[in-house]
Amino acid sequence: MRMARASQLVLWAALTMSTGCASTPRYLHNRGADLVDIVQLHAVASIGADAKLEVTRFVGVGGGAYDGYAVGFANRRLGAWRERVYDFGVPRFGMNLHAESLDGSAMPIVSGDYEVCLRGSRSEYEHDSKVPLDWMTIRLTAVVLVGADFELRLGQAVDFFAGVFGRDPSFDDRPA
Repeated sequence: MRMARASQLVLWAALTMSTGCASTPRYLHNRGADLVDIVQLHAVASIGADAKLEVTRFVGVGGGAYDGYAVGFANRRLGAWRERVYDFGVPRFGMNLHAESLDGSAMPIVSGDYEVCLRGSRSEYEHDSKVPLDWMTIRLTAVVLVGADFELRLGQAVDFFAGVFGRDPSFDDRPA
């Protein structure tokens, strides 16, 4: 039984490494970059408060606003920046808003700006995402003068697993 599992593992590894992208020197770099895209986390010291849970970018509950300094890991980078965030989410009214601006960072955004209104006959989703996979996220923000912002990006997990088999649904892999 153990021999069968070992041979299955060897077969799976051989098939994975023989995909089209596996022959390029960038394969391991791209898989590592896709893996680190899954989690974003940063600590915040600010004036203001924010308490919000998002399950996808379409559903959020809570809100707040803060202006302060952050340090953490986002968009494949470790860094420090000044951040202004406005959050508001009310599922009953089908609303979710996240607006951010950054200063002092090479990173243009952490999560970007998005606004959802799913109420009545006028449903809208405005965003600055390049890829719909960014919509699939679980995010928790808790800040009262100090705090943290944690985002589990499930769409990027899909991108990582698709990349193992030679696909790139986020269009973020570097060519060889």
